[in-house]
Amino acid sequence: MTATYDLIASVTLTTTATTVSFTSIPATYRDLVLVAKPVGFSGGNNQQASTHIRFNADTGNNYNFIDAGGDGTNTFSGVNSNLDYIDTGATVQLNNGVGIIQIMDYSTTNKHKTVLSRGNAFNAVRMVAGRWANNAAINAIEVFTVTVASRSYDTGSTFHLYGIVS
Repeated sequence: MTATYDLIASVTLTTTATTVSFTSIPATYRDLVLVAKPVGFSGGNNQQASTHIRFNADTGNNYNFIDAGGDGTNTFSGVNSNLDYIDTGATVQLNNGVGIIQIMDYSTTNKHKTVLSRGNAFNAVRMVAGRWANNAAINAIEVFTVTVASRSYDTGSTFHLYGIVS
């Protein structure tokens, strides 16, 4: 059987926002895929801003992730523990960021949730593997940008949440 993607919800910003929320996510799919296409940001200076996620309004230090990437000349990697978010690797700056975030087994209640994400900005790519240390089924996802320099997603940013049917 070939897996198919069902669109659960879609948001296109008509005003600037620092947060986009998906709530009442049905528990009827195997996995979720979130596609984030932030088209720049308002406020602050022209530096980059990352796109983060958290689940079920959990703002505790229950998130861990590792990341790696490069731009063809330089590489980087890091380990990030006990945070209140997972950085998705989708970077906002000058309309170049996009992120594809896979959330596996989101509706199970017997294990921690895992996230695989890949994002790009400028001439670089970035991959992230994350974990939410909670057994609860995910029924809400908050997507947000860092609040450094009062940044927010610009009008026209799009966020699509898909359920994977296998």
